[in-house]
Amino acid sequence: MTFTTAALDDALAAFARRFPGDSPARQPVHTVYGGAHLFKSDTPAKLGVLALKSLNEYGPDPHGFARILDIPDDFAEIVYRRVVAKLQREAVEDFRIDFEDGYGNRPDDEEDGHAASAAKQLATGLANGTLSTFIGIRTKPFSQELTKRSLRTMEIFITTLLEAAGKLPP
Repeated sequence: MTFTTAALDDALAAFARRFPGDSPARQPVHTVYGGAHLFKSDTPAKLGVLALKSLNEYGPDPHGFARILDIPDDFAEIVYRRVVAKLQREAVEDFRIDFEDGYGNRPDDEEDGHAASAAKQLATGLANGTLSTFIGIRTKPFSQELTKRSLRTMEIFITTLLEAAGKLPP
């Protein structure tokens, strides 16, 4: 049996024109997903505090840190300093306010309320400068069963955010 992609050639060419490759812009090295019902304007900062607390408890010095991660002692000091500086400066690079796996299926009125609340918290974080560099929402999939719910969550979230902040995060 011979497989051919001829039927896809036009679509693949259009895709390649629209998305020519990796962006030269900064890309986050990690993403944190947090349940939308728990999101607050200072969640990324609080996670940074917790990360530093864990580091201080389990790897309180360069050599203990290196031992836990199996890093050669030659690099222990510089890696440790960089990790501490990163956690102090920007512990969470990318945060997703999660209405999917980290949130679950809930009654419509409950999800509607969380969508509005999370959007207001995001607006507060924009005003206070307490958000991660990259931030957004993660909705349920656009499956036959969940598309309407996903669109409703997005509409409530974006409308509330624009009313509260007047803009979307960069």
